[in-house]
Amino acid sequence: MPLAELGLDKQENDVEALRKSLDERVQKGDLFAYVVLGADPVHTLDGFEYISNNLTDVSLETIKSFTTPIPELQKRCQVLNPEIVAEILNQGQSVMLAGSHVNNWEYAALTMPFCFDQPMYAVYKPLTNKVIEDYMTLKRG
Repeated sequence: MPLAELGLDKQENDVEALRKSLDERVQKGDLFAYVVLGADPVHTLDGFEYISNNLTDVSLETIKSFTTPIPELQKRCQVLNPEIVAEILNQGQSVMLAGSHVNNWEYAALTMPFCFDQPMYAVYKPLTNKVIEDYMTLKRG
């Protein structure tokens, strides 16, 4: 969204004032997130920032989800039309489901196995922080 649509185009030359205004909008919930690009975004991520309250929410929800009862998680993450997948599985065929990291993707991983009477496997990229990776591996079981 152009800064002008947010009424912030007059602050373009004052980067600190612009960031303060954007931060305030994220905190109030008027703006979901914003991205700061570095000087050379095509060749490097130097200076890149993603500012959002959502990452904190998702992180805390993920930690809490490991102790939340499955019925509560199923209220928060509903699988729509599981009978479509179940029919394919009942025919002896395999199914690959893919999801994205939108909202709390961990909820889907925790609730999906209860929808189907078949073994499920997950593929993921290990986290770079070994302590968190070990914790998540333990909790994901």
